[in-house]
Amino acid sequence: MECRAACRRRPALAHDDEADHGKQVERQTGNALDIDKADKTISKKLDTIKDTALFAMERITWSGDMPITHVRLIFAPGYRMRTEI
Repeated sequence: MECRAACRRRPALAHDDEADHGKQVERQTGNALDIDKADKTISKKLDTIKDTALFAMERITWSGDMPITHVRLIFAPGYRMRTEI
């Protein structure tokens, strides 16, 4: 999967972690919640009809200015997420 435009931006959420060998290395994560329409492939895999609205979550981990992981999860119809603040 090609990294979307979000990979080229710094995320809004950030924190620093202590790296190996005592070096301080900046690591950041960015998370996004979204709605996607099911295309032909996704609708077949998730057993739903084309253009169904689906909940999606995207997470990018950064090391400095370089994205080192990029994951996009698309959930089947009826998925419900609960969070607490």
